[in-house]
Amino acid sequence: MMKQKSELNKTGYITTKHPIFGGKAQVLRFRHCGDAWYFRMWIHSEKKFVQHSLKTKDYQLALETAEKDFIRFQAKVQEGEKIFSFSASELVDEFLRHLKEHFVASNQLSQGRFSNVKIHLNHYLDFIGRNEPVQNIKRDRFRDYVVFRRRENRDMNLGTIRNEQITIRSMYKWALEMGHITISAMPVFLKMKIPVDEGKREGIDLLEYRRLVTVSKNWHKMAPDAAKHGEHWYYRRLLHDLIIVMANFGFRTGEARYLRWEDVQVFDDKTAKVFIRAENTKVRKQRTVISRRGDVFDRIRSYSKYTQPKDFIFSAFWKNCQWNSQMVYRFFRSLVEEVRKKYGDEFDAKRVLYGLRHLFITIKLRGGATPWAVAHMTGTSPRQITATYNDVKDEQVSRMLLAVNVQFDKEGNLIDRKGHVVSMEGE
Repeated sequence: MMKQKSELNKTGYITTKHPIFGGKAQVLRFRHCGDAWYFRMWIHSEKKFVQHSLKTKDYQLALETAEKDFIRFQAKVQEGEKIFSFSASELVDEFLRHLKEHFVASNQLSQGRFSNVKIHLNHYLDFIGRNEPVQNIKRDRFRDYVVFRRRENRDMNLGTIRNEQITIRSMYKWALEMGHITISAMPVFLKMKIPVDEGKREGIDLLEYRRLVTVSKNWHKMAPDAAKHGEHWYYRRLLHDLIIVMANFGFRTGEARYLRWEDVQVFDDKTAKVFIRAENTKVRKQRTVISRRGDVFDRIRSYSKYTQPKDFIFSAFWKNCQWNSQMVYRFFRSLVEEVRKKYGDEFDAKRVLYGLRHLFITIKLRGGATPWAVAHMTGTSPRQITATYNDVKDEQVSRMLLAVNVQFDKEGNLIDRKGHVVSMEGE
């Protein structure tokens, strides 16, 4: 007959406790759980009890099941596996905290890139479920990620999905290094073949840009607080100047938002030399850009409240901090609506602020600039320029070939401008 013992425990009154394997685990009954048997084992490496119902009232069956459970858990501990798992949301929170404390704080990761990581991991949580134990997720489940994302957005680029997968894989790799998961939990994604031309930028063309600035130039005058030069008046005017700066300097939106007055030097001919800090770039590499429209910076200085060297050029209205990106995009969408009222379908409502960078690169390439020069000025790689703007280079090469006047004589021989036959044979 089994010895019974009553004691007070945090989980309730234990009416019966029977040790197994020399007390390394127990078979228990609780007063509030009727006659059902429970298994409990202390996991030293994680400083927690693992406890669950054995789903039987029969003691012998409960004992056999408990012994099997002990051996199973002991084997996992010996292999270094985790018994207790982070939930998906807990893992995301820990990873984001790690990035913020170690990479954002040390300027190794820009705030813009950090925001992108958060967006990627929100999609991960939508896919997995916030409360799903990470260690228990089957690796093959991630093969459905592409289908899941395209079910949400049929037109989503595979390149975008691949970037999300890279972020998710990076989080799991960090979790593995920190001992939060084991190798068996590492995700396995479906291999994707991304179309060569998928990375092509759909940007704002020159005609759309002219229509955009035609409206934005006077938009601040129609603001509800225009008479008081209030917040809406300020942001509408600042947006107009942001548009011109991005179109003439090829900045990313974040690079422009983080500019300080000490980073800009305006010359007498109204060109400007602008220093982009490494921590504010996507590629973490500083650069200096010289371009026209330095007068725009002088104009901002005339109506901004924050013009000291350390102040942000594109500053918030109420305090000296960067103009919030969500607010920038919200004002831009409102501006697009105004442009659509004036020009109708002649202006694409899907155009985004980043399209101004595309406009800058396109104009420079069509003007004959090399991919290397454009890449150096815009803070990206020549390979990226060539791959993304290949259609622009095709047009440039075609124009160059059209400029070559090819002539043939009556016998069909290629001749030069002086009428001399040009040999087609190698020397």
